[in-house]
Amino acid sequence: LNVLAKHAEGFSGSDIKFVSVEAGLHAIRNRRVKVKHEDFIYAIEKMKTTKINFKKEEKDSSIYFN
Repeated sequence: LNVLAKHAEGFSGSDIKFVSVEAGLHAIRNRRVKVKHEDFIYAIEKMKTTKINFKKEEKDSSIYFN
């Protein structure tokens, strides 16, 4: 749990919920009924990628007025 907490440092409550749900879905996709450490690592990496892409899109779609 401590290792996961270090990877998710700076995440909001909703980010942690996303990671938990995504980890569960990853386990289900791999035909397992228990969530493993690897599922959480996968979900954390997906969350980080999603946040980076969202921030990039946010910058790209800014409207500038003169």
